[in-house]
Amino acid sequence: MDEPDFESLLNWVEGRLDAKEAAEVERYLDDPEHTQARQTVAWIRALHESRAEMMFPEPPHALRGRLNTLFSGRQRDQADRFLAGLLDEHTLASAAPATRAVGQHAPNQLAYLSPALDVIFEITRTGSEYVRVEGQLLPKDGPAAGFEIRAGSDIAVRTREFGEFALESVNISVRAIRISWVGGTLNIPVDLREQA
Repeated sequence: MDEPDFESLLNWVEGRLDAKEAAEVERYLDDPEHTQARQTVAWIRALHESRAEMMFPEPPHALRGRLNTLFSGRQRDQADRFLAGLLDEHTLASAAPATRAVGQHAPNQLAYLSPALDVIFEITRTGSEYVRVEGQLLPKDGPAAGFEIRAGSDIAVRTREFGEFALESVNISVRAIRISWVGGTLNIPVDLREQA
């Protein structure tokens, strides 16, 4: 096998390779001569462990230092690709630890936290298969206007001045609400059947 690239190693660590591909990567990593690939895997695993601790408005001083150490010496494109993968639509399962429901304060309200922004949803049934999703974004930094909100493949809406938005006629089969802005993209898993 040729040396696995960074994406293959990342997919192996996160369990996204089929059995044959995973076995090839494992054989490669078992070879004592392939220290660079093993170091890359160790780096990915260490970052995953750190990610579980990153639910703070500001990382604690010790965690900030640990993250800086993890990223120093890595190729910039590898670090950027990894972080983008935490938020990108095709790695929805990986996004779940980065955005978590912090409470169900009323039957139709949900609140989510993420390192970039907080989101509050209010879900109202509008028919047997549809709901209206109203909400507000609270960015950690910068203005709240201009974010794009999309439920499934529906047309995106933009947040207003204070981060308010409304999605009309969202089908309850939708499993994620996507928030996009200049700095990134965040997918929030939702179960509208339970909330409606």
